[in-house]
Amino acid sequence: MSKRLKAVIVALELNVAPKDCIAIEDGAAGLQGIKQTDMFSIGIGDHEEMKAADWHVSSTQELVFEEMKKRFNQRKCPSFY
Repeated sequence: MSKRLKAVIVALELNVAPKDCIAIEDGAAGLQGIKQTDMFSIGIGDHEEMKAADWHVSSTQELVFEEMKKRFNQRKCPSFY
């Protein structure tokens, strides 16, 4: 089962539309799968592939809720509160 399919299944099991999800990934294959969905992607790490994410950070220490919310809402219609 692909990472993309797993992410979508989890979202649907939680009764959340993929477009309302944030997916965090540190691997190129995982990010590529996420980018094939409607999820907001966060790429972690200094690998060049991670820069394709909707938001790229060097480490998890940069993941601050208010910034994540701001970036998510700038990309999509506000549905994240």
